Amino acid sequence: MQKFPVFKQLVLASAIALSIAACGDTGNQRDMSKDEVQFLTHLDQARFYQKQGQLKASIEEAQNALKLDPQSQDPLLIVADNLLIAGDARSAEKQYRRLLEPEEASQVLESGNLYNRAVIGLTSSLAMQRKLSEASELLKTLKSPSKTDQAEALILEGDIAVADSKREKAAESYKKAREQDPENIKAIIALSRLAAANGDADAANKLIEEAAAVDANNSELWLWKAQYADSQKHYAEAEEAYIKALDEIGRYDLMTYRKFQTISRLVTVLREQGKISEAFVYEEILAKSAPGAIKTGYETALKLYKEGKLNDAAAELEKVLRQAPGHSDSGILLGMIRYAQGDLQSAEEYLSRYSGDNTAPAVSKILAATKIKLQQPGAATEILKQLDNQEQDPEILSLLGIASLASGDTSEGLEQIKQALELNPENVELRSRLARYYISINQTDNAVAELKQVLKQEPGNVAAKTLMTSAYVRAGDLKQAETYAKAWLKSDPKSAPALNALGSVAVQRGDEKAARDYFQQASKAQPDNVTPLLNMAQLDLRAKDWSAAQAQYASVLAINPEHTPALNGFLNAVEKQQDRAAAIGALEKLAGQYPRAISMRLALAELAASEGKIGQAEEHLASVETLAPGDIRVQRVRPGIYRTAVERELSQQNFDEAREIVGNALRKHPQSVDLGLLAARVDLLSGKADQGLALLGQIKEQHPTSPAPLEMEGDYYASVKNFDKAMEAYRAAWNQQYTQSLAIKMHQALRQSNQAKASLEPLKDWLNIQPNSPQAMTLLAMGYQADGQNAKAIEQYEKIRAVRPNDAVALNNLAWLYQEAGNAAAEPTAKTAFDLNPDNAAIADTYGWILFQKNKVKESIAVLEKAHQMDPSQAEIAQHLAEAYDKAGEAEKAQKLRASLSN
Repeated sequence: MQKFPVFKQLVLASAIALSIAACGDTGNQRDMSKDEVQFLTHLDQARFYQKQGQLKASIEEAQNALKLDPQSQDPLLIVADNLLIAGDARSAEKQYRRLLEPEEASQVLESGNLYNRAVIGLTSSLAMQRKLSEASELLKTLKSPSKTDQAEALILEGDIAVADSKREKAAESYKKAREQDPENIKAIIALSRLAAANGDADAANKLIEEAAAVDANNSELWLWKAQYADSQKHYAEAEEAYIKALDEIGRYDLMTYRKFQTISRLVTVLREQGKISEAFVYEEILAKSAPGAIKTGYETALKLYKEGKLNDAAAELEKVLRQAPGHSDSGILLGMIRYAQGDLQSAEEYLSRYSGDNTAPAVSKILAATKIKLQQPGAATEILKQLDNQEQDPEILSLLGIASLASGDTSEGLEQIKQALELNPENVELRSRLARYYISINQTDNAVAELKQVLKQEPGNVAAKTLMTSAYVRAGDLKQAETYAKAWLKSDPKSAPALNALGSVAVQRGDEKAARDYFQQASKAQPDNVTPLLNMAQLDLRAKDWSAAQAQYASVLAINPEHTPALNGFLNAVEKQQDRAAAIGALEKLAGQYPRAISMRLALAELAASEGKIGQAEEHLASVETLAPGDIRVQRVRPGIYRTAVERELSQQNFDEAREIVGNALRKHPQSVDLGLLAARVDLLSGKADQGLALLGQIKEQHPTSPAPLEMEGDYYASVKNFDKAMEAYRAAWNQQYTQSLAIKMHQALRQSNQAKASLEPLKDWLNIQPNSPQAMTLLAMGYQADGQNAKAIEQYEKIRAVRPNDAVALNNLAWLYQEAGNAAAEPTAKTAFDLNPDNAAIADTYGWILFQKNKVKESIAVLEKAHQMDPSQAEIAQHLAEAYDKAGEAEKAQKLRASLSN
């Protein structure tokens, strides 16, 4: 985390006061200069205007004071506080950061009070921007805080917890603040808000009474009374309270964000009462304000969103968020747009940052769905469990079920999905999804039963019919699959999906001629359906008919120029038929035919970068930005363009060229974390480790919540065998974000530093988060096996088999362990692994050796001979085969085989 630090030297007020008191003295004290007097005058005026609510005048006076004494911190603090009051959190943050400098252990704070005020102000600005983890860490840097500062910090701690949907933690912080100061009205109001959010009206009202006993005219209290009455639709009461709150809130000469929101709600309650003319007066005030411009920008974006113009809407929302980083409606809408665009990382970032206790359930559901797609089912479950009416909302139950299945909790997941279907039996999409799950785990009978139910409700459901055919194929019943697809075609003779399904069955039968015939019929029946064309391209690739495959992919692109798999297939076919230069030329020709095709131009940019033509790559990106301003795909592709070009130079040891490419890129895009990391990587690989590590340090300071620079730092230290430092960096990154990559890297680092037992812990931690992670499960099982903990290894491999029954490698290792333990399941398990992957020498060796040990010598020789043919260099396989020959009485073969090993 970023270190926050000590305050810069202050011109202390006490020192100034001493000078003033001594002005008439004829001793050692000197008279104040004209500039010093003017400085104090401007400073006093700035404080006076601030108290009066004249923020513009206060900022102007503070800036005048700074001109006279640029080193003074008091005016800077006034400017920062005013910006915070105005709701400009981003600008306030910059000012507070100017007041703070990196901490040095030997440095003594000159003014702890002002330092703490700056820390609290900076924390507030970060919290307003929903930089919650950074804000929380910053509060820990307070130095010997007074009781007032302690209470303020505890309230902020509670506010951060509320924003992070941690109500219990928030309540604890607010109660501690009240213990510090029993009459702290902010803490009392905050506790009342929490009680209301938890549905405890009695406690909420009681706390309102307690706050009124402390200060009945407090503007925060009136605002909370207004909001509470508003939420209960007591509009007349809300109107009165909003107006009283505005007595204090409305005194500022700037339209602060708080003032804007209060007037906005007042307009709503006036309209609810039919007071149109009064509402209009306030609406005019709002429209002329800066927040009014924000509202207009949001409404413009919302209109564009409803019209399906997602890129334009996103561009408007980004403008709004640059002006008002805390505008939650804009953040949530941008998250929903990114979700619709398939940018799940951005969707999660925005939805997580801007959603809170009062977020609409629909948004929480989208966030949960995003977490599931990002393979974070545990986080999805936590979000869903905070929603009301879980047991009766089929949408929540279905999402919980999907999350549970993804977490490996099969029984609970299936039960939740079944409950959802009982509540909403007409949800054919969920029922079809359940069928897909059954197909994936080879429970095809269950899949067929669910699909029959779907087709009973929707007899023409093409997706369900396609799935039904797939279920029969997966069950190995190709005859039934063909019979079903033919019946489907008979009922709808021109059905392209039915013809396509028959073609797929024919492929499984090995009849490629019949398959192609069906696919051609499907394409004629529905010329705009790309699936049969793609299937025919696959047949052409199998036959190594590159020209025909190229033609099929070109036909797909004629229908949909943005079809990325077809584009990749086209390039691959041309390159295999001719060469890379021909592929690039063919794509350039295609791009000329489709002048608005974005994917083609992005592909050309990537290809140019891979050829070292970075200028040409940038030109292609620029053409895309002209065609589609704000297109999210450019943001995704750009870092990869530079990475490709840099990696090309690094592979050829051209470090200076690589540094030049990334340096130019950073000058154009200085805020890019990806490019900063790329520059650090160049330094680390080119022998400039100190420079690279320093750059990583800067990135960590600029992006204190990003795990990426920490992970790269860990990678560097692991590469130079400094595993202690590697682990330190990896753990810090892990604390920022849990990922499988980090868990595996920590496992490997500990393993390489001979900490075998400890090396298993990161894998266990990740499996607590993602129980069905294939790689982590396998590594943990192999770790147990390598350490001689065979019982635990068997248990882990059995878990793998339960969720991934077709994992041949896991089954092979399990069979070997069963054999060592004398478990009769060894042979059938080894046979299953061999049947799944008969072309793997190690798997064949295991099966053959188990057959040999079961005294099935003849069978073992056939399998071991195959293993030896696949990998004749593997001595262990040869030894096993030689022993089998000996036992079969074929000593000559055994001797010849052993002789070949000694050569």
